[in-house]
Amino acid sequence: PQILDEGMLRRKVSCLFAGGKLRCREENLAALRSLLHERSPAPRTSVVPAGFEPVNERLQLDATTLAALPGRKLYCTGLVLIDPDLEPAALDAAVDALQVTRLLIAPAHLREVVARKCNRVQTKAIFYEGELWHAEDEYELRASRFQYLQGKATLVVRGDLTIAPDVEPQVLAERLHKVHNLGQIIC
Repeated sequence: PQILDEGMLRRKVSCLFAGGKLRCREENLAALRSLLHERSPAPRTSVVPAGFEPVNERLQLDATTLAALPGRKLYCTGLVLIDPDLEPAALDAAVDALQVTRLLIAPAHLREVVARKCNRVQTKAIFYEGELWHAEDEYELRASRFQYLQGKATLVVRGDLTIAPDVEPQVLAERLHKVHNLGQIIC
């Protein structure tokens, strides 16, 4: 994950054979490519952009996390969830740039500041209104879940969501603001 000194890299490695995936910092990319063995198949290459700090796990951005960020430019390979209580000014002050290779989920009131931090063409982002219901893996949506909902919810499905038989279609239409189906919905 750290940037390697190019001179040391060339002294310590005379030849590199990469048959699968090569993940490196952009600062080391040219040196690593020059060390690839001529018979090495072309590896799938994933590059952390120059000046960015890699975050390889799921990232929940809230006020506490912002204070402990590893850098002001983040390259995220996992899901990024932004807390609905996060103020736009706090996110703007703590993060200079954000690159997300998977999915970014943020409340709608942060759309403008996120657009300034991310490349919106390359970033898959979902901006939600109301309460966020995020269904990962396997989840069953029951009628009782709607009893405690104040206002509407945005449903993001990233696994298998089963809608219980006791959920009325009218309740879904009235209480869900939007559904983002990136998985499977069974009803």
